[in-house]
Amino acid sequence: MYPDNSDLRAINAASYLGAPLLGRNGRIIGNLAVLDTRSMPEQPRMHTIFQIFAARASAELQRLRAEAERHRVEETYRHIIQTTDEGFLLMDRDFIVTEANLAFSRLVGCTREELIGRNPLRFVEKDYRQFLMLNREDLFAGISPNWRHAHRT
Repeated sequence: MYPDNSDLRAINAASYLGAPLLGRNGRIIGNLAVLDTRSMPEQPRMHTIFQIFAARASAELQRLRAEAERHRVEETYRHIIQTTDEGFLLMDRDFIVTEANLAFSRLVGCTREELIGRNPLRFVEKDYRQFLMLNREDLFAGISPNWRHAHRT
């Protein structure tokens, strides 16, 4: 079908089987193809199996693209958080720091490495520390309206 295609001629391609890779919206996001140096017989089973491979390849391509986009967004937000002038930290349910930005580190006089894996409650007043401990479930459920607090130096 493509006698003038030098690339196909260079590899002695005699037959081709291809299928579009479709996204969730039905748009083509790629192509899966097999070239052979021999003629491929017309077999419905071969077409069906190839369609299954194409569907799997499409799902994997979509997963990789979604993962790359999630990584890009995470890096963007990480950069924003790390470069903001407002102190920011993340804690797990045990009040252990999992992430802190440079502004928070400067605010409390510790390096980021010194903060991660430690309990930051030593930086707040005793009564606020008690308030946090008593309301920890609401804190992590996002129920209380304002969880911002100034630290003590």
